[in-house]
Amino acid sequence: MSYSPQLSLIICTRNRAASLKRALAAIRADDMIEAQAELVLVNNASTDATGAVIRAFQATADFPVSVVMEPRPGLGLARNSGLEHARGDILVFTDDDCYLQAGYLPRVVAVFADGRFQYCGGRILLHDPTDAMIAVDYRETFRLIKPRSFVPAGEIQGASMIIRRAVFDAVGGFDAELGAGREFRCEDAEFVARASMHGYTGAHVPELVVYHHHGRKASDLSEYRTANNFARGAYYAIMLGHGQWKYLAGGLLRCLVPRPSSIRQFGYFNRLRHELRGAWRYLQANRRVAVSATGRPA
Repeated sequence: MSYSPQLSLIICTRNRAASLKRALAAIRADDMIEAQAELVLVNNASTDATGAVIRAFQATADFPVSVVMEPRPGLGLARNSGLEHARGDILVFTDDDCYLQAGYLPRVVAVFADGRFQYCGGRILLHDPTDAMIAVDYRETFRLIKPRSFVPAGEIQGASMIIRRAVFDAVGGFDAELGAGREFRCEDAEFVARASMHGYTGAHVPELVVYHHHGRKASDLSEYRTANNFARGAYYAIMLGHGQWKYLAGGLLRCLVPRPSSIRQFGYFNRLRHELRGAWRYLQANRRVAVSATGRPA
């Protein structure tokens, strides 16, 4: 299939060959072709059978597939490598344990047509109902994210994150020091907040549905939430480093006014402790993002 892609689907993967194989099998060729989409696969320093899975899929795909090798571990780095090789104007990010609902990609093209927003996310539902209710987003109401507003961590997640190329051209790529494989796994939150900071409008679009097959069970909850809380604290510290003082108020409000469910289920004070630890660790590591006059990370 030969066409000039208007949309690039970017999937980064590292040492998850079996999961990736399932995710690739779920990609619908008819949706890819209807959306004039290409697939960009980034192999992020994998040492398992990931390379073989990618080669086998590329050899039989009915749509354009590009393969990118990124030898340095880190999801921010891997996403940037995918960006460098993507040709579409609309850039769709998902993960190697996610399945796009039928019609997802043509809907992406449709919802971006009126220009109301320049980046968005959608619903992220559990694929396996026995998995823990984490890394999901079940909100069913459309919501605009106003420019220069406080963007809570998790408002848009990397499993379903769609961004116009013009946004990257204006604000730069993902922070290469962030993401899975690095100390702070908040590259998606940091980029979205930076886009908002530079005046771009976002949205939560519930008709864009991804099924997340993360495989984590109840026994994994404590470790997962600790890592997320640690990264959230770092994210707020990063935004304060950008001079975005609204994140001090917004972060404190979310910390100091706990929801009853947070106290009952997840340990509110533990969450706060790990967020503060993440913020302090980020500041100690002197990883404040330096921003040039054009807004690009130095």
